[in-house]
Amino acid sequence: KARTRTVLTRMARLGFIPEGSVERYAKEAASLVEARQRQPEVSFWRMRVNEAPYVAEYVRRELEARYPKERILKGGLRVRTTFDLDVQRAAQEALRSGLGALQGELGAAGGLAGRSPAVPALAGAIGAAGPLLQGGLAVVRSTDGAILALAGGTGFNFQNQLIRAVDSRRPVGSSLKPFVYAAAFGSGRFKPEDTMVDEPLTYRFGRKTWSPQNYDKKYRGEVTLSTAVHQSINTVAVRVLERTGVEPVIRLLSAATGAPERRFPRDLTLALGTFDLSPLELARGYATLANGGKSPVPYFLRAVEDREGKVLLPGGPQGEPAQVLEPALCSTMTAVLRGVLGPGGSAHGAAVRAGLTVPAAGKTGTTSD
Repeated sequence: KARTRTVLTRMARLGFIPEGSVERYAKEAASLVEARQRQPEVSFWRMRVNEAPYVAEYVRRELEARYPKERILKGGLRVRTTFDLDVQRAAQEALRSGLGALQGELGAAGGLAGRSPAVPALAGAIGAAGPLLQGGLAVVRSTDGAILALAGGTGFNFQNQLIRAVDSRRPVGSSLKPFVYAAAFGSGRFKPEDTMVDEPLTYRFGRKTWSPQNYDKKYRGEVTLSTAVHQSINTVAVRVLERTGVEPVIRLLSAATGAPERRFPRDLTLALGTFDLSPLELARGYATLANGGKSPVPYFLRAVEDREGKVLLPGGPQGEPAQVLEPALCSTMTAVLRGVLGPGGSAHGAAVRAGLTVPAAGKTGTTSD
């Protein structure tokens, strides 16, 4: 603001603007900056300068591993990517509005107390309190791994350039459970219609004990394994993992997501998702379920060309996806996971609020503390 006033004062002295207009123009400039913060992908003059800033930053960063910075910025390269602008717009808006609604709920419940004053202010959907909540969203085409969208936060600006879809790893919580059940069903020891008792559990390790609880602190008695998935019952997931074995689940998780096996805990807390993945890694894992058990390696580059259109660096799918699950087992898992969005499922309320009517399968994932 001080620099703006200095420039305006100098302009007035040189006769470019009237002497009495400095204050008015200074206020207008300040409101332009505030509007720019609310819509960080739009320039001061309302021109669309970058409709997919997280994507552009991701591509720039990846190219720097292959070309000198000067070549990228001034070399006239044409970079053809897999990103779909319509999907990208939808991803950015979904993340921004979803986080804004969630922050509103937390604020109404008193959940904003003690927030850091260092959090930069970003108005708009997130509200005047600033982006206390952030997130990431990745969209991967399951057939070949093409990345269609990457949303890295509530809006790209000087204070918010972290691409959380690839740069941040967080505990995945119950979104891990489909892989526990896939390993269990694949072993031939369990079927979706099998039953198990949902009841309090306690494990003893020397003088220590561990008592996994359900998210709602309730116990339902005898339930089918399908119901346990639909309602995300923790005690049943732990028992299924105990009988299936930790190692088969870790091997499946690593093969499906591309994350190294050392990242996964070798104990029963694995069933509750007590490990970190990025949204892109988790999207790859779910793409494996949707792709008949083949794990596609995510890629974004179709080709890099010079000014004349000569291909300097070919792109495309990263080889043939590895078959990590049987197609019939993936069909079984898809049928089970459809119930998560149906009546009684943990995502039913969200699906109804969103107006989702197309056939869909998925899993919620929640962590606490």
